[in-house]
Amino acid sequence: MKRRVLVLLATAVCAIPSACGGSDDNSGGGYRKSRDADSAQVRLAIEAQDGRGAVKRAQLVCDGGEVTARGLAPDNNLCAAARNLAPFLSEKPAADRVCTQIYGGPETARISGQIEGRRIERRFSRSDGCRVADWERAQPLIPLQPQRKSGPR
Repeated sequence: MKRRVLVLLATAVCAIPSACGGSDDNSGGGYRKSRDADSAQVRLAIEAQDGRGAVKRAQLVCDGGEVTARGLAPDNNLCAAARNLAPFLSEKPAADRVCTQIYGGPETARISGQIEGRRIERRFSRSDGCRVADWERAQPLIPLQPQRKSGPR
């Protein structure tokens, strides 16, 4: 019981991107190449779908201090964010997670590749509370900002 409470608490805290090293800024995109002295080898391909037919693709390569980001928000910390997310991205979510049944939207995403030799293959959706929290945790690497729902109509 205590473990599940801790998991739920950690999930709730990480639903706030800035609390887990994420960023709320997902403006922009395009191609960017810069130097990042602290970058280790990262090679990721990302595909996100908005659930209404639009598909966005992105790529992040960090190798020997060179950073190439296509389709991602301008952020000097993308390589560090990817390295920090490597354990999360390389493991499947626990099958026994207790999740709220709150639908977050039709968006889906897939991140694949490798980070520092670790194989990455993770799919995301926003179909329940756990999956929404996972999406928000990985948001710096997802080239799609989900539609925010307005209040009751």
